[in-house]
Parts: sequence; C-alpha cells; structure tokens
Amino acid sequence: MDKTFITRVYNRPGLLVRFASVLTRLNLNIKSLMVTPDEDQKISTISFIFESQDDKQTATVRRNLLKQLDVLTVNDGFCHY
Repeated sequence: MDKTFITRVYNRPGLLVRFASVLTRLNLNIKSLMVTPDEDQKISTISFIFESQDDKQTATVRRNLLKQLDVLTVNDGFCHY
C-alpha cells in the first residue's frame, strides 16, 4: 500500500542523502518526492510517497526519520502548515 509522509526539515547540505538512506536501509522505494522551501529559508518541507507492507513498517520509517538530527516533524498524509 502507498503511504504519504510530509516532513519538515532544516535545510542543510546532505539532508536529502541521509533521508533517502533511511528508506534504502529499510529496503523501501520512493515513488514520489517533492521538496518545497518554507517561508523561513532555513526550513523545507519534503513530501514523499513510498510503498509500505503494513502499519508496523510505516511506524519504523517514521521512527527512523525522527532520529535524524535535521528532521523536525513527520506527518501522515496531506497536512497543512
């Protein structure tokens, strides 16, 4: 099943590589990825869709992303800020 996450992150060099490596370690494929700047130039929003086997795997993705230093929030679906 496809899952959508919207994350707010600090806009720093190398973040996208670390972000993608979290999903690679979990053997997940990113189906769609969009990065948009925030009004505050220090923060960006990353929206991505990935295929998850179940809710347990989705929770693992969330936990691992939140462990990254530059990740502020991880939300399901389409959230408005």
